[in-house]
Amino acid sequence: MFQNGGRVLVRRRQDWRFHQDCLAPNVKFGGGGIMMRVVMSYRGTGTLRKVSRRLDARGYIKILENSAVPSAHLLGYGDLF
Repeated sequence: MFQNGGRVLVRRRQDWRFHQDCLAPNVKFGGGGIMMRVVMSYRGTGTLRKVSRRLDARGYIKILENSAVPSAHLLGYGDLF
């Protein structure tokens, strides 16, 4: 089991410091993450794209141009854009 930040005390011989039976697994920093962008509507799903950098206004506009608008055309919303 993973510990939630508390210390765990273990009694062991001095030469068993890194023995597998005296160690407990842990995860640090939440394990990372990934941001994805997907287009969905009642007509179906469009494209799924990975957002590879910090999202600012310019990046959001690129997502709309390169993913949302083509997906809208693919799903039959072409006359709206």
